[in-house]
Amino acid sequence: MMDTSRLNTYAELLVRSGLSVRPGQKLVIRSSTGQALLVRAIAAAAYAAGAASIRVDWNDQAVERLAWLHESEDQLAEIEPWWLARLAQDADQATAVLHLADRDPEGLADVDSQLIMRVQQRRFPVIKPIHERSENRYVWVIAAAASPAWAGRVYPDLDPDTATATLWERILESVHMQPGDDGATAAARWDSHQARLAERGRRLTSLGLVEMRFRSANGTDFRAGLIPGALWMGGGDTTLDGKQFSPNMPTEEIFTSPRRGDADGWLVATKPLSLNGKLIDDFRIRFADGKAVEWSAGTGRDALDALIALDEGAAYLGELALVPQSSPIQQAGVLFHSTLFDENASCHVALGRGFSNLIPNHENLSKQELTDLGLNDSMTHVDFMIGSSDLAVDGVLPDGSLVPILRDGEWVGDFA
Repeated sequence: MMDTSRLNTYAELLVRSGLSVRPGQKLVIRSSTGQALLVRAIAAAAYAAGAASIRVDWNDQAVERLAWLHESEDQLAEIEPWWLARLAQDADQATAVLHLADRDPEGLADVDSQLIMRVQQRRFPVIKPIHERSENRYVWVIAAAASPAWAGRVYPDLDPDTATATLWERILESVHMQPGDDGATAAARWDSHQARLAERGRRLTSLGLVEMRFRSANGTDFRAGLIPGALWMGGGDTTLDGKQFSPNMPTEEIFTSPRRGDADGWLVATKPLSLNGKLIDDFRIRFADGKAVEWSAGTGRDALDALIALDEGAAYLGELALVPQSSPIQQAGVLFHSTLFDENASCHVALGRGFSNLIPNHENLSKQELTDLGLNDSMTHVDFMIGSSDLAVDGVLPDGSLVPILRDGEWVGDFA
């Protein structure tokens, strides 16, 4: 485990700038049993900030794996009434939620991926109404914590203690913490980073782009139409009642949701995708009229097939995200086997659900109205990376002229 003072500073950062805990706030921490020390530090920082109550929902991936291997599909798909009631109560009370991500990327490698997908399909309709009524109404944060299992995947040539310590250093660097920072300094540094991302998002939004184009020598040749008036967003987020928070820590992306049914061409993945314990690698997808119609994979084709077939919306895109190759996560020079990190090392797109909060006045629009505008809906949202050192990205203005945005994987012009 890392030095106690740095652990406490990280906990303070998550509470101050991630969750923005305020007096009277209720908080749920979702964590593996291996992160007890960090959870205690977060709880102490949150109570000091005025949190009214804290609940910890513990999990253990090894026990979860045993459930997948031994329980029936019906049992796995069942949602206990008490669990659903608690989820609804958290939603209704706008309880803040912190997810600590430290899972072994291959911890479910021997579990049937088709079974996982079927269970997700059965559980989602039950949970979806609760998610919809709480959307953009509560604070949520996904942040990382190093574990020996995850660290061993990232640094397989190091002994477990060294690998874990090294991964912790990369995690702290990714949220712009520096040695010697106290909580206030770390929060100020992170908030400044968030502000820079937000400003870049505002610049892109102000252009009123109607289309994005991506080209790379690896075979990526792709265009996607944009939802009229949709925002480009970067940095933090804000709830409907004005609470600011940082959903992803780390984050380096500027993103929007494309218009469903309006995308064509090939996208070639530049990093492997870890999905439900399976690795999908050396893959590419062709889109026509917005839908994935052809794909291949050197590894994990079955998992890719299952993802795209999960529901109707899984074959369409819900996100386009721009990340320069100079991202500190890319510069770390490793594959993190975690979407939270790898998506912030590279330009990426996501199959599945789009982001309603990118549509102005979304809170007053029905699901059908959002769909009519072109926002994709799905039970999934899975990012895959397409960034490269020669990637060129252009925006298309309403008059058809092009605005260079990235060249050789880096911001250019007004975005540099």
